[in-house]
Amino acid sequence: MALNPIRWIILDLDDTLLDGEGRLPEANREAVAEVVARGLPVVLATGRRWSACEPYHYALGLSTPAICFCGADIRRADGVPLRQHRLSGFLALEIIRTLDGAGLPVRVSLEDGSCWTREPPYPRRLRPPRVDPILVERLPHAPYQLVVEGERQVEVALRLLEPLAGQLTLYPIDSRSTGRRRLLILDGAAGKEKAARLVGEKLGLSLDEALAMGDGPVDLELLRQAGTSVAMDIAVPEVKALADLVAPPGVEGVAHALRRLVLGGT
Repeated sequence: MALNPIRWIILDLDDTLLDGEGRLPEANREAVAEVVARGLPVVLATGRRWSACEPYHYALGLSTPAICFCGADIRRADGVPLRQHRLSGFLALEIIRTLDGAGLPVRVSLEDGSCWTREPPYPRRLRPPRVDPILVERLPHAPYQLVVEGERQVEVALRLLEPLAGQLTLYPIDSRSTGRRRLLILDGAAGKEKAARLVGEKLGLSLDEALAMGDGPVDLELLRQAGTSVAMDIAVPEVKALADLVAPPGVEGVAHALRRLVLGGT
């Protein structure tokens, strides 16, 4: 398998570097540590907010920027924002009013947490929501993303948002943790691939020189543009179809790929 030279690594977190319980397998941690020791930058690219990414960034001893909220928020290693592509307050309000008019609850991801515009589509006992009834009329500040949950709700939202599609990045995904379908609504300038290009520029590297690993629709364009791509064994079919390598079953897929493609093992 002839692949481009690899000079840096981009890793998704959930169900890629981490197992299904959000734990960092020791084999993956050791492999990343060896890659870093050899001088190759490792960048985390996740749908999580910075506060939920930071513990892993710290545990891995990384000094590189981190891509959070699927590229809507890029942080330096010390947590200071490097670049942010939030939804403008005006656009977010237009989206919320459009979806609220169809009776769709919307989760709004803000700097210090999330809140809902209506009661969310699952029982309170599963995850008590913080519902802000005045949010539709007065956003505290520009959100990183909006989220709609539920199979029917996502389909309705996609149809209603068609007139705004040119201004947005939309990710319909099936959540393994909840078993529900979700729609992530981000600013059109967001996205892991776009954020990775910016981080690469800061590092003096290109995506052609990157090894990218992931499993879901939000990773698709990043893996398509990376010089070398690895899909996890549990990845969606579209990701597996374009990847240069599919990792073997189990939670140590990252370690396997790094040993095979970077560290010289098997």
